[in-house]
Amino acid sequence: GSPATNNNNETRAGLTACTAVIFDFLQSKGLFAAERALRMELEANHQREAAVRRALSRNLWHSKLEKLLNVKMPRTGDGEEFEYIIAAVVGGTAITGGYGSTIGAGIGALIMAMAVQGIPSARWNSDWRFVFVGGILLLAVVANNYIRTKAESAR
Repeated sequence: GSPATNNNNETRAGLTACTAVIFDFLQSKGLFAAERALRMELEANHQREAAVRRALSRNLWHSKLEKLLNVKMPRTGDGEEFEYIIAAVVGGTAITGGYGSTIGAGIGALIMAMAVQGIPSARWNSDWRFVFVGGILLLAVVANNYIRTKAESAR
């Protein structure tokens, strides 16, 4: 194999030998709790390594697939994160987190969709949608703060 593979195999062999020596020492001292902890740590490290390998292979597969098919994977929604956050807040999700609902976020998304698509469809100047969205966000923040202070004072 290549020198990098040999070094990797030597490193693994060295780590395996060190681990065996450590296990023998722990067993000879009767430190079974330490042995169990070390075994759990090694198992966790193995799981992390496996997850990293899966993620890397998946990314490699997607990049090769894009190149093979001469297509790009969809990037729908890139750059629209702020509008998604506004939709969630308008739907009643707390800005600080902790409470909210899927139905509320859906209602917020409907309100945002009406603003984004409805204003140009009504043949208004499409710049007004930004004013409308900003106004909705301002009202949602004010309502959020009001509800939060009411809830805190009720405690």
